[in-house]
Amino acid sequence: MRHAEIVVIGLLVITASAANAKQNARVSRAAPIALAVTATPTAMIREGDRLLSAGNVQGASGSYLRAARFAPTQPLYQIMAGVALASAGRIDEALSAFRRADKLSWGGGLLTSLLVQGILSERPDDTAEAQALYAGIVKRYSRAGVSGLDTFSSTKRLLLAQKQFGQSPILSLLLGDTYQLAEQWTKSEASYRQAIQLAPVWAKPRINLGLCQLAQGHSADAIASLQGALSLDPANAQAQIAKGDAQLQSGFVDEAVLSYRKVENSPNNRVAAQAATGIGQAYAQSGRTAEAVKSLNRAQQLTPSDPTPAVALGEVQSRAGNYSEAAKAYNAALQLSGGGLFASKGVLYRTLAETQLSAHDSAGAIVTIHRAVIDEPTNKPLWYRLWAQALYLRGDAPGGEAKLKQALESDVSRYPKDTLNALSARHLIPKLMTDYANSLASAKDDSTNVRALRVLVALARFQKSAPDEVTYRTTLVTLRSTGPEWFALADAQERNGDRKSALASYRKALVIGGLLAADQRQAKYRIVVLEKG
Repeated sequence: MRHAEIVVIGLLVITASAANAKQNARVSRAAPIALAVTATPTAMIREGDRLLSAGNVQGASGSYLRAARFAPTQPLYQIMAGVALASAGRIDEALSAFRRADKLSWGGGLLTSLLVQGILSERPDDTAEAQALYAGIVKRYSRAGVSGLDTFSSTKRLLLAQKQFGQSPILSLLLGDTYQLAEQWTKSEASYRQAIQLAPVWAKPRINLGLCQLAQGHSADAIASLQGALSLDPANAQAQIAKGDAQLQSGFVDEAVLSYRKVENSPNNRVAAQAATGIGQAYAQSGRTAEAVKSLNRAQQLTPSDPTPAVALGEVQSRAGNYSEAAKAYNAALQLSGGGLFASKGVLYRTLAETQLSAHDSAGAIVTIHRAVIDEPTNKPLWYRLWAQALYLRGDAPGGEAKLKQALESDVSRYPKDTLNALSARHLIPKLMTDYANSLASAKDDSTNVRALRVLVALARFQKSAPDEVTYRTTLVTLRSTGPEWFALADAQERNGDRKSALASYRKALVIGGLLAADQRQAKYRIVVLEKG
C-alpha cells in the first residue's frame, strides 16, 4: 500500500475526468437552467451552489468564476471558483484561481497551498515544484507530538464561510479535507457526507470520502464510496486507482489488478504510472516478485522524476530478501524525492539505512546515516542509533557505544525510551550511570552539568529509581528553571510519594509557563487532585 503521505498529497486533487467534463458540458447545453440576475458576488456564489447541487458543474464553475472576477481580492471566491473549475476539467484556470487565493494567504496559507500543490502534483512537468511545496507545508504546519497538520485557521474560516453559504457543497468538501488533514476522521466523514447530500450527483465528495476511509484502514467502506463515485463518473481515473488501493488493502488482489488495468493505458503518464505501481504492489502481495519488479520498472519509466515507484520497488525487493537491490531502489527514491513526497526525507533515509544494514553493508549504511545527520538534523537520536548498529555490525563495540551516548545526549525529548532500550540491550546502563555521575562531579561549567543531568534523570527513570530522579531533577531546575523542567520535577516528586513538593512544583511550572497545552492541563488537574489530599 502506498505511504499515508501519498494519500494526503492526492487529497485535494480535484481534477475531473475528460468524460465527466464533456458530460457536464452536455448537461449545460441540453438542459439549461435559467440564470437569475446576479448583480452581486454573493448572489453569483449562491447561483453556483445551486447549479453544482443540480449536477451542472460547468454552469457552476462559470458562476463562481464571475464572482471571483467581480471580487478579485476575496480569496474565498477564488477558492470556490478553483474547485469548480478543476472539477469541470478547466485545470489551468483552476490553478490560476488557487494561486490568486494563495497570494492572499487565506486560512493561514495551508488550504490554498495544498490546493495549488494538488493541481501541480497531477502535472508531470510540475512534479518538483509540487514536492517542494508539500515539504514546506508539512514543515510549517506539523504539530509537535501530534499527528496530522495544524488546520485550525483554515477550519475556522471555512466554518465562518458556511454561515454565509450554508448550502455550498464546495465548503463542505473543503471542510472534510481540512479535518482529514488534521486526522479528525469523524468530522471529516460528516463533512463529506454533507457535501454528498448537497450535491448528490457530484463525484468528488464521494472520492474524498473514500480516501478518508482508506486512510483509516476502512477498506470495505472505501470501496463502496469509490464505487459510488465511479457510478457517477465511470472514467474518473483518481477514483479507479483509489478503488484499486482499497481492494488491495482488503486483500482482494485480483480485483485490485482489474481496477488498475482499467487506467493503465491512460494517455496521462502520471495516471498510467500510478496504475502500474498498484499492479506491481498487487503482484508482490501475491508472491509474483518478478512480475512486480517489471511493472514497477514500467512505472518508473513513465514518471522518471517521481520517487513513488522506486519506493514501492524497494519495498518489493526488501520483502523478497533482495536487500542490495532494495537499497538501490531506496537510494534512487531518495535522490528523486527532494524532501517533498514525504513529511521529510527522514523516512527514506531510515528505510535505506535499515535495508543496507539488513544487507550487512555497514559502510553503505554509515554513508547514508552521515548524509541524514546533515540533511535531517532533528532526527539525530535515530541516526546515531543506526550508526551504532553499523559500527557494532563491523565489530567496533567502542565506536557503537560512543554513538549510543551521542544518541542519548542529542535527544531533547522528555524520556528517550528508544535510545534507553538500545543501551539496555547492550547492557550499558550501569556503566553510563557511573560515567555521567563522574562527569557531573568533575564538571566546571553549567552546560556540561546540564547535559550530564539530563542523561542521569533519563537513566534513573529507566531504572525506576524515583529518589535518584528527583535528586537529579532538583539540581537541574537550579540550572534551567523552565516550566517544562519544573513540570518534570513535579511528576517525579509525585511518583516518589512527595505530594507536597509536587504540588509546589506544578504551581511553579504554571507560573513560569512555556508548557505544552496538554502539560498545562495536566498540571492544573494534578494541582486540584493534590490539593484535595
